[in-house]
Amino acid sequence: MQALSRLSLDVLRDVHYLTAFKTDQTQAMARQLLDVHGTGMLVGLPFFSLGAAVHSYLFWRSRYIPRLLSGAYLLVALVILVCSVAIILFPTLDAMIDPWFVLPDFIVELFVALWLVIKGVNIPAQGLPAQVSQPTA
Repeated sequence: MQALSRLSLDVLRDVHYLTAFKTDQTQAMARQLLDVHGTGMLVGLPFFSLGAAVHSYLFWRSRYIPRLLSGAYLLVALVILVCSVAIILFPTLDAMIDPWFVLPDFIVELFVALWLVIKGVNIPAQGLPAQVSQPTA
């Protein structure tokens, strides 16, 4: 995806092979490439949200973080899934909800990351043997 946005910027520069086109034609090509980039990002968001939902479910089951955080993470993943599918089906919604529906994900992921960095993971000890024998040579 990054190659497409770089290509759209290359179209706007004064490159020798673009002299065959008029300025408005090169600008139209750049806008088209940026639209393709945005569409590709939008198509990838449902897959990102499904991965985030699995990730949050694993946090829920493992209890490595508080259930409130993992539940919020799961809720936000579902919101991203619903919003991205809604924008794909109804493109007019893009102007209303596009930059805002990922903001809750940023906030929740920031809190999860801070929790893991500051508090760490609460891993209960699981039936370790009292004394580990040393191998003999």
